[in-house]
Formats: sequence, structure tokens, C-alpha cells
Amino acid sequence: MTSAHNSAPTGEGRGAADEGEPCRVVDDTTMIPHPGTRGNTVTSDQPAPVPAVEDGPRLDLTARITGVYVALTQVQTAHGQPRYRRKVHLSLDAAQKAVQRARSRGLHGEVHVCELRPITGQEGTP
Repeated sequence: MTSAHNSAPTGEGRGAADEGEPCRVVDDTTMIPHPGTRGNTVTSDQPAPVPAVEDGPRLDLTARITGVYVALTQVQTAHGQPRYRRKVHLSLDAAQKAVQRARSRGLHGEVHVCELRPITGQEGTP
């Protein structure tokens, strides 16, 4: 593979990745391999899309965060102190699988159904 800092973009949108590795732009002429999906290259004339901001009523955040589950796994530190890892899942099945994986590694794991609620952005809140 050629040096990433000395190659310019080719006609196919690839620079240093002559062997088929994806690239990312460092400046207008330099591209370096990127570990992301194969074949996707960003050039300086292709800005990242920005989602449009819609005017109108505020999204009902409470409705959008229902059905969220938390997998809580207890691990031990090197000094024997319990520590907790928390991971949010968007389905109960995913949370249960995370706990099963933790238990298969010998860790204590539980699934907790938690209430998530917005604390900012609504009238009367900080």
C-alpha cells in the first residue's frame, strides 16, 4: 500500500487505498484509510448532511422513550469492590441477551425496567 500522506484522490474516489481500503479526507488532496465500511469515501466537496429542524410542536419525548430497558451488570474491581455497568437497550430481548452474555462470563447481571424522562427543554424546567 502507498503512503497515505503522499497520495491524492484517484478517479474512483480512493487515495491511499489502492488495494480497496476505504479512505477519509485529511485535507483537499490527502486521503488516509478509514476502518469504516468498504468503498465509502468522503471528499471535501461533500459536506455531511445535517437533519432539518422542523418548526411546530415539540416532539413528545416521553412517548419516544417508552420501552427502554437497562441491563445492569455487577463486576468486581481488582480490589474486590463491586462496580456496576449500565447499558440502555431499546428492546427487552436485547437487554436479556446482554445479561445472558454477562452471566456466561461469570458476572452478576440483571435487567431493570426503568423510566426515562426528559429533564430539560420543556417549559418550567431548567
